[in-house]
Amino acid sequence: MKLTLFVGPPHPAADSAVARALATQAADGGATAVHPFPGGVLAVAGRPGTPATALVVRATPAGDLLAVAGTPVWRGGRVADLLDAVERMLAAGAPSAEVTERLTSLDGHFAAALWHAAERRTVVVTDALGMQPLYVGAAAGGTIYATELRAVAAAAERAEFDPAGWGAFFYIGHPVGDRTPLAGVRRMPPALVRVHDAARAGSAPVDRHWWEWPAGEPLPVEEAADRIVAEMREDVAAALREAPETTLLFSGGFDSRLILALIAETGARPRLLCHSHPDENADADGRFASAAGRVYGLEVERVDAEPDFFAGDGYLRFLARNEVLTPSLHLFIAQVSRLVTPELRAVWDGCLTGPLLKFSGGAVGMDAYLAKRVAPRRAAARAAAARVLHPDWLTAMDAGFDQLVAEERARIGDVPTASWRFQVESRARMRTGQNPFQVYASVVPALAPGLSRGSWAAACAVDPEDRRTLALCYAVFRRHFPEALRVPVASGADILNPGGGLRTTLRYHDQRVRAAVASVAQRPKVARALGAVGVRTGFRWAPSPFPAAAVARHALPSSVVDTAALAALRPGAPSFDESAETVFYLESWRRLMLGERLG
Repeated sequence: MKLTLFVGPPHPAADSAVARALATQAADGGATAVHPFPGGVLAVAGRPGTPATALVVRATPAGDLLAVAGTPVWRGGRVADLLDAVERMLAAGAPSAEVTERLTSLDGHFAAALWHAAERRTVVVTDALGMQPLYVGAAAGGTIYATELRAVAAAAERAEFDPAGWGAFFYIGHPVGDRTPLAGVRRMPPALVRVHDAARAGSAPVDRHWWEWPAGEPLPVEEAADRIVAEMREDVAAALREAPETTLLFSGGFDSRLILALIAETGARPRLLCHSHPDENADADGRFASAAGRVYGLEVERVDAEPDFFAGDGYLRFLARNEVLTPSLHLFIAQVSRLVTPELRAVWDGCLTGPLLKFSGGAVGMDAYLAKRVAPRRAAARAAAARVLHPDWLTAMDAGFDQLVAEERARIGDVPTASWRFQVESRARMRTGQNPFQVYASVVPALAPGLSRGSWAAACAVDPEDRRTLALCYAVFRRHFPEALRVPVASGADILNPGGGLRTTLRYHDQRVRAAVASVAQRPKVARALGAVGVRTGFRWAPSPFPAAAVARHALPSSVVDTAALAALRPGAPSFDESAETVFYLESWRRLMLGERLG
């Protein structure tokens, strides 16, 4: 469920702002409801095809209102039971602080909005990790909250570019901190309770954090593995109570394989969907996924990649649901979104399993992490941007991004886990998490082990080296799910054989040979020679027409782009593709925020 909340004096302009926001959230269909109250307006929109009865809004005769967006779970039982208890508390006159305390017992990804009629207070609550997007800005003389960025833009009727937010987009590939690409709009922090007091007109809202990352000494790797698995078992049990009929998006890697093992030991039999990955390691993902599924007595449904996906409407739908918050052109994960349909009922995703067990940054210290993971990407992205952006705006983008990184470093502190924390709170939350918790969740509930403070408290008790070297990951599988290692693992661009054994080792070497042959066959000279005799040399994405079209038809402001340089940009010119992609993302975002058609 999606949510829009206006906090401020009721008046027609506020009603209109909420109506515009709600129209963007209900664009795919689904039931909607609007609830005016003395402190503002609350509006909700359901997923396509969901009835009005599925909207999670509770109300009391006294005028209290409660709405919960996202997919919360509760370790104490069913979420509906907890919300029933909260409704009874409100009806009995419980103070807002007690009601809020119950809401913070939820896990999962969620954002809650409460109007406490007796106290005349509006309370906003975000989940522990802030995985449910919730944005805040100004509109119609008040404050607007919404679970989609474009809803805030629609309410405010503006779409101004924030250079710091766009610096993060191009230089690191996702937002950093609370800044967004939309000027004046912030993403709400994790684990936050914000209280607006209508009885004190003009007073600033009061914030408090209801969960903090714990500090402590690392545990031995075996003990850390046992503790994390115990917490993840609790996560899986809570999620299955909410959605017993589920589908696992199953790549066959460590992350999705661990989810399958956790679900399978409960006796549940999820549907397994695997999207082929033919452009990496000769589709090792698909081959290993099928074999890993059979270990648990399940068949994997494989879906072939579409070479022209990024040239069609499917990609534009993904782009709209993603809200152009991360670069995605020709990224494999964007195509997975086409598998997510209402008939799946709910989907499991491994976006948090990986950060819990592994650290893919390559270097533990923040300086080393930024040098290895950010600096090369930034150099390439800046070179492309410098050819088409206004010099002053490019300078502001540089300075804004540097400031964002400095602020995050200061907030996290100089601790051994700083680079891991930065990756979890920025990349996992606002890049990899954007797919399940916004793109997929707009269609069906999205579930993931690790969406609990218990799991992350356990994860903090890990030596950074054990995560970087995969020692923790191997300990989890070898101690609890050794059967899952009977099949080699494709992890990123690597093919690994942690299980050993003759049959597994033979399968491992077979796939390594396939991947090596595929890699050689795709070298330009080899591909041309093989093509001349009619031999297919591997998978290739069809070129996307959208970047060139954006260059030709953009309406970007002259304060952002160098109009003369852009007018001189021609297809086929050196570096045209990279610079055209820069324009494509900016123009697509501008159109989306203003409610215009993409493409």
